Amino acid sequence: MYKLISTADVFQKDSFIDTVIKNRGIENKERFLNPSADDLIHYSKLVNIDKAVEVFKKHIQKENPKIAIIVDSDPDGFCSSAILGNYIEKYFHYAENLYYLFHKGKQHGITNDKLSEIKKIHKEYGIDLLIIPDAGTNDIEHHKIIKEELGIDIIIVDHHIAEGEESPHAIIVNNQISPEYHNKQL
Repeated sequence: MYKLISTADVFQKDSFIDTVIKNRGIENKERFLNPSADDLIHYSKLVNIDKAVEVFKKHIQKENPKIAIIVDSDPDGFCSSAILGNYIEKYFHYAENLYYLFHKGKQHGITNDKLSEIKKIHKEYGIDLLIIPDAGTNDIEHHKIIKEELGIDIIIVDHHIAEGEESPHAIIVNNQISPEYHNKQL
């Protein structure tokens, strides 16, 4: 959680941006607000990205893959899930086989409710691939159930702190566990 630090009671647009930049320890405001290609970090620096792409391609090349996306209940969860779902629908035309699993309230990752929902959808329609953008790195026990009991492949694209060992039952792409990906604030 972040706290805005300022002596002003009312923020103007410019002072608000200056305050946020100062609070985040950003030294070069112009570079931060106007990034260039030099600021990009190549995706290959993310641990497991090649495995994730390989598994995604394996499923997307099937005739009718069934893909479920857990939508995290915050702005980056909604945005990342929408971008991913739109990409799959636009380029692979699998809208009828794409299942969005929404949390009720402020929840993240694979909760017991989501696990029950995954089991139900898998029994009814079958799920080949579960993708979890913006959460799920630390849900190792649920990964095990989904992978071993249901046979569903799992790709996690996350940016939250990993609390322990990496899950052997899911492919986790996370800048926090990627030593060569130096932007841990992403």
